[in-house]
Amino acid sequence: MLTPPSQGPHFVYAHSVDGAGNRSDTATYLFYANERPAGGPDRAGDLDGDGLRDVWSLGSDGRLRFSAGRGDGAFAPAVDGGVTFPAGTKVVASGDWSGHGHTDLVVVEHNAVERKNKLWVYPNPGTGAVRDERVELTVTCPVADPDLGCESADDHWRDAEDVVDAGDLNADGAPDLLVRQGERLWAYYGNGIGLLDASGPPVLVGGADRDGHTVVVPGDTNGDGLADLWLWQDAPGDVFRVAGVKGADGKVDPAGWGVAANRAKIASGIARAAYPVLGSSGDLTGDGLTDLWAVAADGNAVAFRGTAAGLDGTPVSVG
Repeated sequence: MLTPPSQGPHFVYAHSVDGAGNRSDTATYLFYANERPAGGPDRAGDLDGDGLRDVWSLGSDGRLRFSAGRGDGAFAPAVDGGVTFPAGTKVVASGDWSGHGHTDLVVVEHNAVERKNKLWVYPNPGTGAVRDERVELTVTCPVADPDLGCESADDHWRDAEDVVDAGDLNADGAPDLLVRQGERLWAYYGNGIGLLDASGPPVLVGGADRDGHTVVVPGDTNGDGLADLWLWQDAPGDVFRVAGVKGADGKVDPAGWGVAANRAKIASGIARAAYPVLGSSGDLTGDGLTDLWAVAADGNAVAFRGTAAGLDGTPVSVG
């Protein structure tokens, strides 16, 4: 029996030796040693274990900031999030990738040496301030190579503009991601061990051109039990809701997000020039409606409250 020396990510390297002394190839196993919350996994959007929706954002200096939700649509003043990133880095709160029951930070960071983006998980110990112990998310087929059984290249974030928390699309208990690569949107299904194509290649979400849009998965916004999509048009700032469609397996089918008939405008005038960063942590105000949060150009956080018709386009200061 092996006893982990500490909490966090660990690797086990194993090989076998036959009777003639021949050694097999080494197999590598990644696992996490962490205490899970006594009350079960933290809810979606809860970064510090108090049951309320919180927000991670980046300061102008690239330092991660943690803003604790107060449950009424407002946030406590931002505090240090524990790590600094280079300019252009994209960060997203994205479920439990570490197996410890807390919501972790997923980061798309450009690697200047390899000239491509890389995807990392920073474990969150349940306080909102992450540890600088990142683990890379990978695919088994980074390039197309039939000799390796790879009919296509599955690493679509190497030149991607954005990564989005998709919740758990296939209800297998592991978090999933959307990656926007120009006009294309890819759905990746996580498997809990850091491989994003182990259960199959990523799914291309069809439909209209998504270049110049920010993608948000706010969850179920119309009460049908299926995750919906929000598309934020950078200019002039229109927000569209794309209703989720049930697949043959009873779960949301990402291909349905490409059907034009499922798309409706729910807000306007929220331009990227005024609000460089936005996202959704679900219902911030406790009224049962999904809200949109944004970080304004001056660094202040605001919210656009959910309404029965969509979103209220008037920003409300939240901390």
